[in-house]
Amino acid sequence: MTSLPHPRRRLLGLAAGSALLAGCQPLLERPEQGPLAGVFPGRATAPGFAAMGHAGLQSIREQLRMPITIIEDAGTTDEARLPALRTVARSEATLIVVFDEAAGDAVQRVAWEFPDKRFACPQGTHLRPNVAIYEARGEQSAWLAGVAAALLSSSGVIGHVSGKPRPSLLRVRAGFADGLRTERSAARLLTHFTGQDADPVRTREAVRAMIDAGADTMFLTPEADWTHALPLALSRGVRVLGQGRDWVGLDPAHFIGAAVEDIGALTLAMGRDLHDAIWRGDTTRRYVLRHPHIVRFTVAEQVPQPLRSRIAELRGRMAAGQVNVAGEYTGPEFTP
Repeated sequence: MTSLPHPRRRLLGLAAGSALLAGCQPLLERPEQGPLAGVFPGRATAPGFAAMGHAGLQSIREQLRMPITIIEDAGTTDEARLPALRTVARSEATLIVVFDEAAGDAVQRVAWEFPDKRFACPQGTHLRPNVAIYEARGEQSAWLAGVAAALLSSSGVIGHVSGKPRPSLLRVRAGFADGLRTERSAARLLTHFTGQDADPVRTREAVRAMIDAGADTMFLTPEADWTHALPLALSRGVRVLGQGRDWVGLDPAHFIGAAVEDIGALTLAMGRDLHDAIWRGDTTRRYVLRHPHIVRFTVAEQVPQPLRSRIAELRGRMAAGQVNVAGEYTGPEFTP
């Protein structure tokens, strides 16, 4: 089931104490106050997906005044996940947010065991009456990043490095490749998943090999951890586009563009739905370019105006539903 973000419940233009307001009052649901629990397979502040989710939980605490509990190191296998999730399900948490795309089976099992508990899964895969999926379609912003890379590259060789090949990151890669070849069909894409999130050594070696193969523009996802790769790329004169956060806004000196897929803002949306009593299970809420607070593409000020205009044109066409993004990448893999 697909659902766009529910409009916030508001009563506008009603005078305080009016008969209409008094008549409606029994029908209104009171805002929920939590608490919420965030479950992470490893460190909550690990680069990329986890760190953005952690930031979103902090925003819920600060903006909505809801108590937040953080559970780290819940494990990366169902053998570890199940007891961790059961422990959280026995707590006072009214919503359990699981930041692990691979945990779908475990979440579904524990949700069945605890039908009175509610679960939310950013970029999740499994639904139940008490489980909701919140999805940021990062492949749309990645498609625009592919267009930008095609226009920025002089060599026509573009690199892409990511961490574990999770479903959302595979969609991001597919969107980037589609945008690249839509704008420049002869472009050569060098793409590699290191197989491990937050592995700066593997990321650096992949980036080095791609640069040696002629890449002059790189698209990096934060799960790859570019601690060492970014300085290497910049020292070799390579243009870098980031993914996930708005890296242009955070670090304009180093990033030429950013395919934003803001998991922090997505997490805050979950909290707002709970607070406003409109959270619903068995529902997937999808956020696309029409929701720029979560999905958008940003470019640095030094990008030439013709390219910025081209990106703006395509952004409008995509937001209007006139651009279909490929859901799967079918090209070759690059082995460093």
